[in-house]
Amino acid sequence: MIDLYRPDLILIVYDNFRKMDSSTTTKTDSTSAPKSMVYICGECHHDNDIKPKDPIRCRECGYRIMYKKRTKRLVVFDAR
Repeated sequence: MIDLYRPDLILIVYDNFRKMDSSTTTKTDSTSAPKSMVYICGECHHDNDIKPKDPIRCRECGYRIMYKKRTKRLVVFDAR
């Protein structure tokens, strides 16, 4: 069983993923190659490269809950 509170994983919901990808594409992005993101399967923990138009499904087991790796970039929040 996967630990849902691991700090290096973020649960990606199917609808939010599709909305996020459609809102970030622009006319200049359509000429470049589509970028793929690496997601981890919630069942078999296999790494999957998923492009914006690909179905959200593990290529190994077919499971539909995918997790996104957290960014390695430093993120700082100001506490008030």
